[in-house]
Amino acid sequence: MRSAEKTPRQLENIVGGIIEGAYKHIDKPIIVDKNRLWPRMSGLIYSTLQSKPKIICTVRSIPDVISSYILLIERNKDKTTFIDQDLIDANLPINTKNRCRVIWERYVGHPYKSLMMGYNSKNADMLFVEYNDIVNNGQETKKM
Repeated sequence: MRSAEKTPRQLENIVGGIIEGAYKHIDKPIIVDKNRLWPRMSGLIYSTLQSKPKIICTVRSIPDVISSYILLIERNKDKTTFIDQDLIDANLPINTKNRCRVIWERYVGHPYKSLMMGYNSKNADMLFVEYNDIVNNGQETKKM
């Protein structure tokens, strides 16, 4: 038995197979995937597919994002949210300060860093769309 030699393109071949397999069931020329971590992977996607991925990024101020989470939690006081469950699991008091910290550390910071990695990369074509434009002028924004 002979072991296979690793080639410089082996990782790209593996990733290419995963990407192709993930969307093989979709018979459309354009696929929209809402994963917020794609910008982080733009270099690998570019080297795998030999073309820049086109990434649409909805952007909103960080205080607005965090306050939106807090508002949803407060509207659902009768439920234990995933954020409150994180606090319970960490044995921390359930209050707005701790909720904001968890929201930033676990749910906002990581996608933000991914967005910045894609922005600073030369391997992706990124379109930034303001969240408020989508909410307030959805049809006009869509035409852009």
